[in-house]
Amino acid sequence: MKPLRYLFLFSLLICLNSCQTNTESAKANNSKKTYSHQEKLQWLQQLEQRMIHKHSGGGEFTVSKASAGHEIYADSVKQAKKLAQKALKNYPNYKIELNDSGSVIKGNDWQKLNFDQLIEDFYGLGLALHFYPKQENQSKVRSFLKWLRWTDLKSSELDRKQEYYLGGLGRAFFLCNSVMDKQDRDFALDFLFGKVSDPGKAGVAKALYIAEHGPLDKEIGYRQNDVLRGRSESLLCAVFLLPDNTAEEKAHKLASFEMSHKALLLGLTPSKGVYGFLKPDFTASHHMYNYVSAYTPQGLSSLAAMASFMRNSPWQFSDDQLKYLRGAARELHFYAHHDSVPLGLTGRMFSNDMLAQSYSLLPLASIAGQEDDLALLQTFCNTYRKAIGTQYSPLSRLNQQGFPAYASAYAQTLDKVKKLQLKPKTFEKVSSYPYSPSMAMQKNNWTAFAKGMSKWWWSYEGGITASNPQAVYGIYKSHGSLEITYRNPVDPTGGKTLNPSIRKGMDMAHLPGITAPARSSDDMINDVIGSRLKINSTSVGGASLSDKFGLFMFDLKNTPKEMKDPGFTAKKSYFFLGDKIVLLGTGINSDSDKYPIHTTLFQNHLNQEEPEKSPIVDHLAQKITAVPYSNKLANSSTSLLIDADGTAYYLPAGQDIQLERKNVNWAPMSMLPKDRSKKGILVRQKAALALKKESSYRALAWIDHGHHPQNASYEYAVLPATNFTDLKEFQQKQDEKLIYEFKEKSAGAHILHDKENQLWAYALYNDFQAGDKGPLKQVNIHQALPHEHEKVDAHPGYAILIKDKFPKQMDLALSFLDLRLRQAYDTGLGIKKKGAIFYGSAPVIVKVLIQGKWSLDSVTADVTITHTEDKTQILIQCQDGLSRNLKLIQE
Repeated sequence: MKPLRYLFLFSLLICLNSCQTNTESAKANNSKKTYSHQEKLQWLQQLEQRMIHKHSGGGEFTVSKASAGHEIYADSVKQAKKLAQKALKNYPNYKIELNDSGSVIKGNDWQKLNFDQLIEDFYGLGLALHFYPKQENQSKVRSFLKWLRWTDLKSSELDRKQEYYLGGLGRAFFLCNSVMDKQDRDFALDFLFGKVSDPGKAGVAKALYIAEHGPLDKEIGYRQNDVLRGRSESLLCAVFLLPDNTAEEKAHKLASFEMSHKALLLGLTPSKGVYGFLKPDFTASHHMYNYVSAYTPQGLSSLAAMASFMRNSPWQFSDDQLKYLRGAARELHFYAHHDSVPLGLTGRMFSNDMLAQSYSLLPLASIAGQEDDLALLQTFCNTYRKAIGTQYSPLSRLNQQGFPAYASAYAQTLDKVKKLQLKPKTFEKVSSYPYSPSMAMQKNNWTAFAKGMSKWWWSYEGGITASNPQAVYGIYKSHGSLEITYRNPVDPTGGKTLNPSIRKGMDMAHLPGITAPARSSDDMINDVIGSRLKINSTSVGGASLSDKFGLFMFDLKNTPKEMKDPGFTAKKSYFFLGDKIVLLGTGINSDSDKYPIHTTLFQNHLNQEEPEKSPIVDHLAQKITAVPYSNKLANSSTSLLIDADGTAYYLPAGQDIQLERKNVNWAPMSMLPKDRSKKGILVRQKAALALKKESSYRALAWIDHGHHPQNASYEYAVLPATNFTDLKEFQQKQDEKLIYEFKEKSAGAHILHDKENQLWAYALYNDFQAGDKGPLKQVNIHQALPHEHEKVDAHPGYAILIKDKFPKQMDLALSFLDLRLRQAYDTGLGIKKKGAIFYGSAPVIVKVLIQGKWSLDSVTADVTITHTEDKTQILIQCQDGLSRNLKLIQE
């Protein structure tokens, strides 16, 4: 009866749209061939066999000895066989006893076992059926399947951590399919399909429901990335388990598979608004965060695995459909190094571990498409030496790297790299990510990363009220942090990060670049700072030009009451200008007298054994090695500093700068009790305050704005990898304003003229009109277009870069910062939760007036140019916070 029940359950989801789905699938295929129903059924059988070969390294996943990647392939098959042998060896540990009729009468309770090991053994037994298919092993697998039913393993009873392994369970059930009886198969289908209504569960039924209807409510949309992580393969494995004995069952199985394909396509499609996975700026989100240290790499790798698995089949994905997956793969490895994730992208887990899982993404995404992506192949070339042997857990090896299929993709991609004679090479560019929101710049062996927050994107996930408060102390990570990390200049793509930010004993109230109240770790606990906090501000984002210049800006205002920082504001701009970064802050205010407000220049992790070997250098070229050391620099003259990592700082006069070298004692990032009630928070407070402090030698410098600042400001330049001689030369020029000059430092505009690069940069927090501040004369909203026929507010905020190139040529980059997302009710499915659906970014037409008569050097979509006297009016459509770049020619 159960196969008929599945038929009934999915008929409503599938039958009405089967024709549409088939059409979409045909369009998705680059090939012009149209497949008949019978041909698709034959292909479905081939894909089932391909799935077996994927795990065992047979068929098309075999790598010849002539391949450069044969060694890793051979080792992967060897490891898979070891896993099978280990599972057979562990089988007696489950103490399974059968009666004469073959029914289980005794065995261990699954809830009392190590769940990770259970899944690994189950998967290993499935492999054993294919590597060692003798009768004795088949009997063990049959008994194990009966024991799973006997011990009453239910997907509804898995906790959140155990849920993560549903993908492994799907693979294990599939590999055991050949020895299953009807009861085993029905049990597996019940387990894997689950119920659409199960909160927080990501079974196949829910994934197919999302594919059919789109995000149902906040919970499903929220956890779409969970569906895509290690579990996307279980979509196919579960469908492969469906019966196909009759024509009706075969048709249902094919329709279910094509709905699974549609679910994967949904994951590959850039999402509208906040919820969903891939974003238009080539980032990817879990919750409201580009979660690089956690589930984002898993989701990307899982999608790439499915895309490569379906290649050359009727359901292969087109290069256009893979565009955002491949783009996210490239960008991920641009701003994150193998052992250093930007602190602003670590979510609630202050770690780099999960980034390692994304290494499998690169070769899988490379072979998935029909055309080679040269930038992606270069990224693989830069990272593949670190890809092998990087392990996170046994299940990670299964889900991400243990498959011979991954080794096969690795070998194919490595062969392409060798054929193209690619060599490791640093990508030197500046990129803006409005859906993070952040900006990254890379030059040879250093990377700079700026991070903000907004109305749409929270600061971090953890907090004293969070369910998993590992990062109680992370509230300021997105208060405008600017991290400069270095790699070995001899091997910048493969060498270790010399100064990773994530280390024990960090002072989390003094992260580089942030403007924030100077709380201690105990203050953060005692103040009961909330979690997942957003600010009511849309002016955050940036623009980039010619891969060399960037402008990131952040209007830090309207902080929520949970932050306990009443009246706290700051307008912060970051000008990325080739080999230097200039920072300006204005409008710094606070209504609180409890904590002073600091803007942190740097925080260095010193040599812990001999801190004197990590000196900093002051304006007199003196090396400061003492610990402890404290000094307030005179504000009557220019200050020069070089931190312990080799980054130089130029600070104009008039700023109170505090310099310290000390042993910092800070509470560790530890798990706390999960009770979220008021009583539970008190328990957590007590537990957190009782934690033993972690200490480390640190060098810190900050600009002190004092208690209760009113309209305070700061200005400084950051020069990575700069010695004192070069810093002194910079000072001599800049004291005369020969390098750059600010033309406006107001509440409404930060305007900089980079004289060396003939560049004007405008961080505009409001509509703008000026007479003598460079080529830009006016910018304002010309028309805020409605979204889906409904009006959406548009708040001014613009990042603009204008560069003179050659005589009568100019480049212009513009970004309208407000994403203009619409939060609405979804009544179509009977759900009336506020915020249930976020619609995508609504476009806005911006009017720009520049001096002189200019025209476009080529036809550009959504751009109109007119002339009035000696000025040029440009109407340009902006959306998603992305940069619009124009090349102009003077008439």
